[in-house]
Amino acid sequence: MRILWTFVNKDKLDAFLPSLVHHEIDHEVQSKNGLPYTQGEATILVDERDYEKARKILMKHRKRRTSSDLM
Repeated sequence: MRILWTFVNKDKLDAFLPSLVHHEIDHEVQSKNGLPYTQGEATILVDERDYEKARKILMKHRKRRTSSDLM
């Protein structure tokens, strides 16, 4: 497994996970400092063969515009 990204909170992680599931990318979530990922930073790891595809999905996800960006 290869590290894809570390999210600072659960909300940001939960916004991205459905994209990985939709594209059928094997992934794993690990928390930092032994805390459950619901209470702190969480790192997503993806299978080596899916890394490039997952990275493209992540970059597209990070570039999306939210309603606050439009104001």
